[in-house]
Amino acid sequence: MADLIDLLSFCRVREVTWSFIAREAQRPGGVERLLAGDASERSLEAETTLRALAAAASSADERRSWVVEVVERARADGYRLTTVLDDDYPVNLRLVQNLPPFLFYMGELRPDDAYSVAVVGTRQPSAEGVIRARKALRLKARALSAEAKVSAGVLAALPFLVGGAMYVINRDLMVSLYADPRGRFMVGVAFLSLLTGLTIMYVMVKRAMR
Repeated sequence: MADLIDLLSFCRVREVTWSFIAREAQRPGGVERLLAGDASERSLEAETTLRALAAAASSADERRSWVVEVVERARADGYRLTTVLDDDYPVNLRLVQNLPPFLFYMGELRPDDAYSVAVVGTRQPSAEGVIRARKALRLKARALSAEAKVSAGVLAALPFLVGGAMYVINRDLMVSLYADPRGRFMVGVAFLSLLTGLTIMYVMVKRAMR
């Protein structure tokens, strides 16, 4: 319990990097190292966070008291808490570089949740957080639109590829498609259907990118 309170109290300090605290805390002896002003990780985030923790050492007891009060109030309201120190912390989140050190949640965390998607956020995001979220959404939209464009290209090429293969296999059959009026009509309907499908996919991709 003491490690949990210390972990959450670290997050009360300004200019610390939560993901670094989470990564360090989940390592054996991580919380003790942070309390001692040390870390196993060597990075700019580590240096900045350790300096901030050292500068805020005088307010440690005050921060711990605040954490205890908040946790008790959250539990009274029906919320549960899990941290990187707990076994029920989502496995997938441990694999994320910017993992959150703790989660408040309602309900239960079950073993089969290991393959679920966790969405972690705040109602008061920082300006940097908003920028990162928008960038992530744009990249996701571009990936989806690129996938749709590839699918459209494959679908558009298939009739010509299949038609070419059929022309090689059975030339007499394919000749009737442009030599006979009924064949030309069917080819026209096929092109119209293909054009309609590609247009619909184009419109859907454009709307998704807005």
